[in-house]
Amino acid sequence: MDQGDFSVIQNCFTGPVGGSFWPGVAPGCERYDRDRDDDVDSLDVVEFENCATGPGVLLDETSLPTDCSL
Repeated sequence: MDQGDFSVIQNCFTGPVGGSFWPGVAPGCERYDRDRDDDVDSLDVVEFENCATGPGVLLDETSLPTDCSL
């Protein structure tokens, strides 16, 4: 996960009340709703940042960064 991924989460960000056009998150944004509460808010961004690996570095699910949970 890197800045390219971060730009996608910015587009999916709904805030704590969910999306204004979709019930819940927009199609394609489901993976960014990390706590599965039908919004992409600051709590989801924190979870996203906990799994950040750096530019061009793929996330290795067998060796996750500290505090990263999938």
